[in-house]
Amino acid sequence: MTQHHIRIATHRSPLALKYTKKIAAEIENMHPQISVELVQVDTKGDQFYFKATPDLGGKCRFIEEVDRALLDGLADLAAHVIEEKPNGAADWPRGWLCAKSHLEGDNSLYFITELKRLPEYLFSPSLWSED
Repeated sequence: MTQHHIRIATHRSPLALKYTKKIAAEIENMHPQISVELVQVDTKGDQFYFKATPDLGGKCRFIEEVDRALLDGLADLAAHVIEEKPNGAADWPRGWLCAKSHLEGDNSLYFITELKRLPEYLFSPSLWSED
């Protein structure tokens, strides 16, 4: 079985880290051939975490730098949380993952909808095998 290592970019808030760690554990449970590393990114939102959201660009203040890490090749996935509250609930937050296309010359970002299909989203057929 081929071993793979992926990096998930996320920002540093407690809620984002909780979500990303849960996703990382789920990926490793579902795909034992994949090891996961968290890449913590400083965002505008992290710098001004306790200021009112509309004053700093709304929810987008947590997204731009995380997606930039993905586009710049510093990460393979980007984890985003829909609900960002300083005192977030103990439940797993709703969120989403996105990935950059692995096709050469394609800088498209797309949503990961099924963790089961993660290898085909991230690895070209020549890099992925289930032997």
